[in-house]
Amino acid sequence: MVISLTFTLAYERKKMRATKKKLEELRWMSPEELIERKEALNKQMFEVRQQTIGMKGMNAGRPHMYKKIKKEIARIETIWKEKKFNLL
Repeated sequence: MVISLTFTLAYERKKMRATKKKLEELRWMSPEELIERKEALNKQMFEVRQQTIGMKGMNAGRPHMYKKIKKEIARIETIWKEKKFNLL
């Protein structure tokens, strides 16, 4: 039980560091780069959605990617709004 809890905490810390690293990377981007990144992610989300729909009966593709892409788009929109209103 203790080993499992320790592993879980270490995994969560590692995950949080990765998220902070992504945020810092996005904050250094210009607003134009953020918009380009968002457009690329929208295209990728469309492709993932098409793959998931096309593979109904078989392996359902990669539905977990849809959630990851949506989160990344939300991060980009948040940072873009912060830059737009000079909150950073």
